[in-house]
Amino acid sequence: MLFKRKKTLARKPEPKLVQRQVEGTDWITNFWIIDEEMYLTDSKFDLDQPAKLLGKINVKDILVNITKRGLLNTDFLSHPNPLESSFLEASKSSIEGLDYFSEYVAMVVKNDGLFYVSLIKNIKSGSYVNVYDENWTLKEEHIFENKIVVGTFENQLLLKDFKTKEVKLFNEELNDKMPKFIVPNLKKITFTEKNYIMLSDDNEVFYFNKQDKKLNLIASFDEEVMIAPFDKSSFLLSLSSNKTTYYVNGQDYSNRELVVYEYFYRLDSYQKQLMVGKPLYLDNYYEAYDLPITLIK
Repeated sequence: MLFKRKKTLARKPEPKLVQRQVEGTDWITNFWIIDEEMYLTDSKFDLDQPAKLLGKINVKDILVNITKRGLLNTDFLSHPNPLESSFLEASKSSIEGLDYFSEYVAMVVKNDGLFYVSLIKNIKSGSYVNVYDENWTLKEEHIFENKIVVGTFENQLLLKDFKTKEVKLFNEELNDKMPKFIVPNLKKITFTEKNYIMLSDDNEVFYFNKQDKKLNLIASFDEEVMIAPFDKSSFLLSLSSNKTTYYVNGQDYSNRELVVYEYFYRLDSYQKQLMVGKPLYLDNYYEAYDLPITLIK
């Protein structure tokens, strides 16, 4: 684990929330909350990791466990492969293993009842996408060569070129002449009831109004940030510069309300009831990419 000391600021009181860092979940490297499930992976760019898991757990299982009083029993988030945990721990896990890959699981996106799993080849030499139906039956494999599906926009897939990092709206008829996306260096996209919220690779945050079809800059940052959905009118914004996470709302998203003093480089939420984050800083000082996940209710 590599550490890098960072400065911190004087703190204001945090809101009263149930916040649990789940010991033993450092193996979870990424996650995506889709509908009622949280999809997760243990993928690393490690040639010594031959089988990379993609699994899922029902969000209600998480909510039930973190609501219980007393010491949190973390068995429900044990690795489902006994070779990675133990036979006893795997038998108690609520995670269902969906598939194993030899490549790095970079992204999971759902569109029109299909799941698009983007995979990055070993030694980062390229990427491709596998497609599954809702029963997790493989429908197509090794499509979109050197592309990653980073999200959807108006029911169209957003394809990011693995080499140029340019994002385009997928259109099968246009093929190589697909139009550039309005944020061509898109990193992540989410939405509220009236707007799409977009984060660029340059740490700019935009909103795109679904009615007037205009793109507006919310803010730009000098250091890394992350966004996630929250509710119909708000989204989550996590800032590495001061290691804080807010929910953002108001006209032009100018209002920020503190959620927690923590920066999450992986972040998602479920219907305002649950936040899931993977912190970047150990004790809010040292960079550490393999910390346990944090659950906030």
